[in-house]
This record gives sequence, C-alpha cells and structure tokens, in this order.
Amino acid sequence: MPLHQKGSENHYADHFFYSNIRLSAAFSLTAVIVIKSNVPVKIISNKKPYFYPMAILKFRIYWEEDESIYRDIAIRHTQSFHDLHLAILKSYEFDNKHKATFYRSNDNWQRGREISLEKYDKEYKAEPLLMNEVNIGSEIKDPNQKFVYEYDFNKNWHFMVELIHVDKEENKKLTYPACVRTEGIAPSQYGTKGLIDSRLAEMEEKYDLQPDAMREGYGEEGDETESEGEDDVVADESNDEF
Repeated sequence: MPLHQKGSENHYADHFFYSNIRLSAAFSLTAVIVIKSNVPVKIISNKKPYFYPMAILKFRIYWEEDESIYRDIAIRHTQSFHDLHLAILKSYEFDNKHKATFYRSNDNWQRGREISLEKYDKEYKAEPLLMNEVNIGSEIKDPNQKFVYEYDFNKNWHFMVELIHVDKEENKKLTYPACVRTEGIAPSQYGTKGLIDSRLAEMEEKYDLQPDAMREGYGEEGDETESEGEDDVVADESNDEF
C-alpha cells in the first residue's frame, strides 16, 4: 500500500468538482466522481497521471546529512529510474560501482516499495521493481512526489529526492537528464575532501589568511641559507677553543 495518504481514493473528493484534477501545468489526474445534488461524493477510480508529450520533471536531490547541499536534475517523464540513478551519481561526482535503490516515499520520508538497480540477496517486504523497467512518470502520484535514494549499502549514502517543478517543454540546449543547479560542496565518496575544503574556507574567512599573512614571520629561501651559513661560522669558532 502506498505510504502517502494523499494518494487515497477519497483525498480529492473534498477539494475538486471536476473530473480533471490539475496537479500542475504539465499533467493531470483523471477521476470518475459520483454527483449527488451537485456535490462530489466519492472518487470511484483514479487513473495514472497523464503527461504531455514532452513533460520535463525537475527533482531536487538533497544529501540526507546536510540539506543545504543539493542538486537539481531535470529529466523526461519517459526516462527511467536508471537514468535518474546515473544522473544523481554524476551530479555528486560519485562512481557507479555499488548497489543502489530508490524507495517510494511520503512527506515524512518513510520508505515504501523499492525500485532497485537489481534484485539483491536480501529480504523484501514486497517484490522490488527494477530501475531500468520503470519510467519515472509512472511513479508520480503527487505534485511533490518524494523518493529516498540509497547508494553503496556499505557506506550507506542516502539522498532525498523531491519533485519541485514540471515543464511542458524541453530546453533544446540541454541533454536529459541534466543537472541544472548545484548548491554546496559534494561529500567525498571515499574520504573527507568536501569537509576539509569547507573547513579551510571557513578558517580563511575567519582569520583572513591571505598568502602574505601566511608567509609573515618567515624569511625568503636565500635568507634562510645565509642564516645557516652564519651559524656554521659561529660553531667553527667555538670548536677552535677545544
């Protein structure tokens, strides 16, 4: 059962009087409504979202540990979750060597049925769907549809994926899927490079560590050599006394 209660058959009956329920400029839900005294009573059935021929979905992919770090990815609704999987890895500069899966999710980021890179040797609550067999558009049930993306089951990288915009037309300058916005330094897949770079930037800003300031108190290379030569002369003179 889908976790998101907004997908239940009675959700829209209290809000809409028309058979076409517009979720955005690019797609709609079509429902059959029983009318009594011009009041919608119950939605008998919901059909899957209808997308225009060139609907472009824009997802925001947050790093779970720091929501200020995210990437916006635009993708055709006809493309697969495998395409989105590769686009996320590329946008965060990760390799493509590990296990991965998406989970259907809701406003509380709970995990539902999996859409997996492949079927793994583990226990599933429900048979997983496969990324390369599922078009993204078929899984959009809400105008702010959410998924949880997990990569590398040993390192446990988690990203929160949220639909933030839908366009009716493609941008001819882009090759989809495309990363259209980048915010924050990406975490390093195998180390702490991103964290170190961030901390160095904070230190430079706090202490105003400019190149000249960092060299302050240190002589030039020639001065150091000259000083060492003078020390050697003093040492030789001292040795003459013994």
